[in-house]
Amino acid sequence: MEQTKKGFLASFLDGLYFNNPVLSLFLGLTLAVLATTRFQTALCVGLLTLVILFLSVLAVSLCHSFLNKIGATIFAAIISACLSTLTVLLLVAYAPKLIDADNEKALALLTLVPFISVTSLVLVKGQESLDHTLEDNLGDALGSGIGFLLALVVIGFVRELLATGSITFTALDGTASTWTAWKGWTLSILAQPFGGFFLVAIFSGIHLTIIEMKKHKAPVAEEAK
Repeated sequence: MEQTKKGFLASFLDGLYFNNPVLSLFLGLTLAVLATTRFQTALCVGLLTLVILFLSVLAVSLCHSFLNKIGATIFAAIISACLSTLTVLLLVAYAPKLIDADNEKALALLTLVPFISVTSLVLVKGQESLDHTLEDNLGDALGSGIGFLLALVVIGFVRELLATGSITFTALDGTASTWTAWKGWTLSILAQPFGGFFLVAIFSGIHLTIIEMKKHKAPVAEEAK
């Protein structure tokens, strides 16, 4: 199978900005909606997804000679499932109070981490790894992972702030501290699944509008020269 080459930097920028997984390609959308109810949850899930995506793409890229499209998807799912399981075991062993279901302020990581192994972001990127060189795959995986993380963090911050008027952080020992921006007026509907889809759509629209504006400005700048 012939592999195309764009270069590490071009692949990185493509995954980070031009083809952002959440805002442009709508990959990992379910995970994005579930994880952005809280800023800290979005941050943790985004970081874990970045690591799992990068390692899964690396594994598929190194074994591309033995895989076809279906095999690459299955292999990526197996690798990400193993890494997700390992993450859950580490959380249970070293941060049990952080994920305590009886603590209302605890993070829902125990429920969300398994979703990473079957999210479309990991599966699609794993399959696409067969078509590109190792350098391009690592650049795209790193860029896409960071792009996914940034999208979740921004959406999670806005969503929690508008839904509750505050941002809550939970420490490893289960204690929570809250920064309150205002009291009284909140949009509690944003804490529901609708709120996640709504904000993803809003930020996606802003993102695509900026890209289109830059595309239209480029020919004008060339003509001016």
